[in-house]
Amino acid sequence: MNLARRVADLLTDASYAGGWAFVRALPEPVAQAVFRAGADLAAARARGYAIDDEEHAVGLRCIAAVIFNEVADPVAAVSLSGPMARIPDPRIPVLGDLVRRKADAITAQLGGTLPGWRVEG
Repeated sequence: MNLARRVADLLTDASYAGGWAFVRALPEPVAQAVFRAGADLAAARARGYAIDDEEHAVGLRCIAAVIFNEVADPVAAVSLSGPMARIPDPRIPVLGDLVRRKADAITAQLGGTLPGWRVEG
């Protein structure tokens, strides 16, 4: 399965897990006003990763987490995508934690800082 995305799509398409990862990293009032994300935003923040559950393409699931810079601004995202058959519901928490830990490790390697609302897990 091949899925190509333009960088600008990450910031304008909140149905894509990479976009959701960026949305959940924005200050909550900004994210709420721009994307009207509500409960999904809160859930993504609590997990530390975002999920695209067939919102972008039928049969495709994606999990993404944010990489932060030195002032805790979101600058990139790490994502994992695959067919629903390979990422069934029970695997989401395991893969989500893996993606989040990798994004946190990259953040640290780049000298980045996690935002105050986010704790390492």
